[in-house]
Amino acid sequence: MKKEIKLSVENILDAIQGNDFEPTEIDVIERIDYLNGFLEYRRKYLEDKYMGCEEEYAIGDVINLLDIVKNKFN
Repeated sequence: MKKEIKLSVENILDAIQGNDFEPTEIDVIERIDYLNGFLEYRRKYLEDKYMGCEEEYAIGDVINLLDIVKNKFN
């Protein structure tokens, strides 16, 4: 199992936005913030409606992964 992976700003933006312009750290952080807000809204909806469903937990995991990536920029 790999202990470390390397991602570039370009890799991250290609994965979450797919823009062809020259990406910056600010672009990555703004996109992660947008995705986190959207996912958190959906997670709360699922939590309220289906308390403890697998989708809620999966969204929480994705939010946590996005937070790890964002924290690498701070």
